[in-house]
Amino acid sequence: MPLRRLSPADASAYRALMLAAYARHPEAFTSTVAERGPLPLAWWEARLPEGESPDSLTVGAFDAQGALVGAAGLHFEARERWRHKATLFGMVVEPGSRGAGRGRALVEMLLAAARARPQLRTVQLTVTQGNAAAQRLYEAAGFRVFGVEPMAVGQGDGFLDKLHMACDLYAPPTAPAGGAGLARIHHAAIICSDYARSRRFYTEVLGLAVVAEHHRAARDSWKLDLTLPDGSQIELFSFPAPPPRPSRPEAQGLRHLAFAVADLDASLRALHAAGVATEAVRVDEYTGRRFTFFADPDGLPLELYEDAPRGS
Repeated sequence: MPLRRLSPADASAYRALMLAAYARHPEAFTSTVAERGPLPLAWWEARLPEGESPDSLTVGAFDAQGALVGAAGLHFEARERWRHKATLFGMVVEPGSRGAGRGRALVEMLLAAARARPQLRTVQLTVTQGNAAAQRLYEAAGFRVFGVEPMAVGQGDGFLDKLHMACDLYAPPTAPAGGAGLARIHHAAIICSDYARSRRFYTEVLGLAVVAEHHRAARDSWKLDLTLPDGSQIELFSFPAPPPRPSRPEAQGLRHLAFAVADLDASLRALHAAGVATEAVRVDEYTGRRFTFFADPDGLPLELYEDAPRGS
């Protein structure tokens, strides 16, 4: 199930996908074919901006032949007091490509991209009241209804109501009783020997989507954040002349395993009470979130990564 961010080069395919969706399901979209069909291709290209911090982000799902069969986007608010919000828009999967998890994968990919922006806290959307399949999809991804807008959209001689839904990106998970509060695997970190080769493999061969990419000049190191459809991530690192693993199957590859936690301090207290030593707490320079390392009995590096920044 290849997924990736769309760029201006995808504008023609994206235009065809969306116009077909407007025609097929007019009750699901505010836009119409009459309204957007005459717009030039340049307008659609502008809807797919590039760069690390665009005002919108659109991702696509492709079939085995490389055809675009699904898409969804996020709009990021620019106003100072709204910067914690984003809006999910334009969710569509072609009828022949449904039932394979593409819709859920697109939503999870956008939520992962939202979580990669430290200032974001909530993603909102609207869905036509009565569209039970779409509502179930969004609820499974963490969205909850918070209101109903009557007569939201004109449809023929009548009107359609819209449900307003929101997903709190850092709603605290339920911690298991008596444990260290582990919620899920947040990411796996991998050190590679050839960055360009590994980047091509993970993005083009495996089809993982790029969330962010940074070159850390002081360490002559690349850091590439990749996301899976369920929102879990892989951090791909390069370092100058990394030593290979001393034995197989522990060859060059997995660096450490990270667990997301809702409350890092509570997790540390539980580990210390069990006699487990941890390193000093550090702060991720790109996300502002706190983390620390410890080890299992065999010395495997493990990380605790706090899901939400302090004070959020």
